[in-house]
Amino acid sequence: YYYYYLLLLLLITTKTIKMYTLDYTKTELDISRKGSTELPDDLHLFTNLQKLNCDNNKLTELPESIGNLTNLQELACCNNQLTTLPIQLIQCNKIRHLEYDGNPIEYVPIPLLR
Repeated sequence: YYYYYLLLLLLITTKTIKMYTLDYTKTELDISRKGSTELPDDLHLFTNLQKLNCDNNKLTELPESIGNLTNLQELACCNNQLTTLPIQLIQCNKIRHLEYDGNPIEYVPIPLLR
């Protein structure tokens, strides 16, 4: 429990998106409109996640660990400050819907354009 207390304290005291519950079995996660600049470090632990909405924040990058979300089918990361998408997204081979408009994207890895 000490670990979870420290994790919760860290999330509350930083500008990362606060995970109000630590239910890693969720299949959908909506962390849009939080004004955050980065996604939480433990996002990769949501291995059952199928839908992730992180629209309308101030994200400058998506973590490389997002590639561990192998059940991810939908990712919405519109209206942030993203300039690229991580190549690790190709490991999420179940993605059928990827939205990233409203970002100053300079580079999209070619395998993601499939």
